[in-house]
Amino acid sequence: MRGYISVAMALVCQFSAVAAATMVLLVLAAAIATLTSIITADQPFSAGSACFRKCVAGDVRTCHFHFDVHSYQTMSRACYNCPKVKTDCDRPECIPGDGIKRRILVVNKQMPGPPIQVCHGDRVVVDVKNSLHDESLTMHWHGLTMRAPFDSYGERYPGTPHMDGVPGITQCPIHSGSSFRYSFYASEAGTHFYHSHTGFQRGDGVFGAIIVRQPPADDPNHDRYDYDFPQHVIMFHDWLHMPTLDKFILRHHSGGDDFPESMLVNGQGPHQHAEPASLPALIPYKRFTVTAGNRYRMRLINTAVLNCPIVVSIDQHTLNIIAADGNPIVPVNATSLVVYPGERWDIVISFQQVNSINSACYDDLICVADLRSLYPLPKDLQTPQANFTFYLAFEMRRIHNSHFYSQIYYDFDLVEEAQQIPTPQINNLSLVLPATPMLLGGQSVEERICTAELTPLEKNCNGDYCECLHMYSIPLGSVVDLVLIDEGQYGDENHPIHLHGEYFWVLGEDRPNDVVDANITRNQVIEMDKNGELKRNFDHPVYKDTVTLPDGGYTVVRFHASNPGYWLLHCHLLFHSVSGMDLVIKIGNNEDMPKAPPDFPSCGSFKGSDFLV
Repeated sequence: MRGYISVAMALVCQFSAVAAATMVLLVLAAAIATLTSIITADQPFSAGSACFRKCVAGDVRTCHFHFDVHSYQTMSRACYNCPKVKTDCDRPECIPGDGIKRRILVVNKQMPGPPIQVCHGDRVVVDVKNSLHDESLTMHWHGLTMRAPFDSYGERYPGTPHMDGVPGITQCPIHSGSSFRYSFYASEAGTHFYHSHTGFQRGDGVFGAIIVRQPPADDPNHDRYDYDFPQHVIMFHDWLHMPTLDKFILRHHSGGDDFPESMLVNGQGPHQHAEPASLPALIPYKRFTVTAGNRYRMRLINTAVLNCPIVVSIDQHTLNIIAADGNPIVPVNATSLVVYPGERWDIVISFQQVNSINSACYDDLICVADLRSLYPLPKDLQTPQANFTFYLAFEMRRIHNSHFYSQIYYDFDLVEEAQQIPTPQINNLSLVLPATPMLLGGQSVEERICTAELTPLEKNCNGDYCECLHMYSIPLGSVVDLVLIDEGQYGDENHPIHLHGEYFWVLGEDRPNDVVDANITRNQVIEMDKNGELKRNFDHPVYKDTVTLPDGGYTVVRFHASNPGYWLLHCHLLFHSVSGMDLVIKIGNNEDMPKAPPDFPSCGSFKGSDFLV
């Protein structure tokens, strides 16, 4: 006799203070099922599928995957009579989305793309073929630092920074019709994901899960759950009814909004604003099978591209939060959890909110900085002052950006306010990358570098639009503090900040003036730090690679610069990142950088020589 319990998961996408929240109900159907049937159900095929296994110490494998990235469509002929026949929505190669037909970009005709499920220490080889008609691409492995394992003497093998997947920094784009083999180690256990790091492709469907499991003896939280199934990976995604590039163009050239039409879970869900009984309103929610009385590890991943933090709650159930960005924390029970774009959280289902939205921290509203890692901060990092401290101010600036405005025809200051779209910048600077990847260009990029203290010549970056190679060079082995500031001068934005190549400890977070439309300046925060007002917690701070900034506040993180390479730090809101809210952190000197693999492709600009016809 089969029994069912209904568990409602509420997802609230908080766009801004002036935008209405959208509520999505996710039904987790509970059914009695055998362990074997649950593990084998709906496993997408890939060449690396044999690497999903029980992880055992010493069993290290090379896991080979084939990704074909191509144009596709929601509600294609593969969906047959979906959603009138709900089982048709689960057919192979059917991507329902929210029931509205639109062009998408996907991996292997799947959205999310095929999962990579491996064990800690495995070598992952992914052949990415670009079958897009007119776009290049790269693939980034979000949460993996490209470190290599240790040898028998306790020394690390050279890392693989060339495989990080950032065009202009680590590699040339993969052109249409060509392929690129990514090869790296599953160096960090936990919940991660991959996504295109070129243009707007992540927003159109090029993303998927990376789950790196450990032997139970290496997982300090393994006794807190009974099952960790591959089907219990939950990927949230904001969804548009047009290609993401079109949304960006409408936003920046005609003042269109930057809100999504729907929220999807694992690639599908009803259009919340559709007419009742219409096909988009009938798209089924994803269902996750559980059995009453058991404890399940659920892995939450926010792949959203707009300013869309997700509030997750499950009716009549407690969220036992056990990991953040793949790293174990001291478990916290909560009624709800805010998941920002780029973040990953692991929960056990067996009620205070964790991760606040534009608020200071209170007893019933826990900030990330209040969480505690299961592991202590290394002794050599418990110093009152870091070797280097960088104050990075993130702001939506009301300036004339010549990419979107014309001083002759439609100057920023002369158009109506609804048309004045702000420019996202860090320290009043927008990042522009060189044509030749920095890992391949060496010293040739040095002359174009700028920082807040070294601004482009003949520019007043406080009032003018400035773009350049925004980069900080850090000696290998340094202790670095990043004071990440959301000035909050314009708009009710928060910025989820992701660092490639390194994880960081979150030492502090605050919003000193905790009111609506709070704001603060970089100079104020610098002065507060000089006066000892920026508190840094050294007692088991949480260890992450993505952290959000409270609007009108700051977050202090610390990392050990131990991974040589050029690494991107950027806002994970796609519209902000492609507009230049990024910078590069160079760790080590050129001689410290691992050498590129043999025959590694290069690229750059070509001018040619003068000639006469």
